[in-house]
Amino acid sequence: MIKCDVISVSVPLTPDTENLISASELSLMKENGILINTSRGKVINEKDLYDALLLNKIFGAAVDAFAEEPVSKDHPLLKCKNFIGTPHNGANTKDALIRMGTEAVDEIIKLMNEE
Repeated sequence: MIKCDVISVSVPLTPDTENLISASELSLMKENGILINTSRGKVINEKDLYDALLLNKIFGAAVDAFAEEPVSKDHPLLKCKNFIGTPHNGANTKDALIRMGTEAVDEIIKLMNEE
């Protein structure tokens, strides 16, 4: 018996994880369950998710990545009242960009110094 109220998916996109969550997995969720995807868009089968939301098979879903990006304003999921879609850009803050640049330079220096 499934007892989770919220399922959060955070996996890399690989051949094994593409469509990791589709109709069969969604059918196992509780009707008051919420699905959150912070992975890549293709990890969730968007048509199956749309169908589950439309038919109220699950309570709701939130994703921050879509199979095709940028996402079209006409994307079916965006029409669901029980869906939240956000841009997959959590690392696009000033501090994060500075840290990424600094760490890249640090790694280049280590490589040049053969550390």
